[in-house]
Amino acid sequence: IIIDPHTAVGVSVGQKELKKKGKRVYLATAHYCKFIKTVRESINKKIQYSTDIKKLLRKKENFYVIENNIDELKKFITKS
Repeated sequence: IIIDPHTAVGVSVGQKELKKKGKRVYLATAHYCKFIKTVRESINKKIQYSTDIKKLLRKKENFYVIENNIDELKKFITKS
C-alpha cells in the first residue's frame, strides 16, 4: 500500500521497535495524495490522483474571511 510520509515514519518505527511477531495497528494521519510529489519521489513511481480525488480537486472551494478576534468568531458562529 502507499501511505503518506507521516504515517510512514510511524510504520517504520513500529517495524523496528516492536517484536517481529507482535500485532500492531497503524492509523494513517493523511491520504498520500496530500504529499503526492514527495511520495512519487520516495517510491520512484508515477502515481496519479485517484478518480475520487480528481473529482474533489475540481470542486469549487467555499470559505469566509473574518477578522482575527473572538467577537467576530462568535458573531460568525451564531449567524451560521
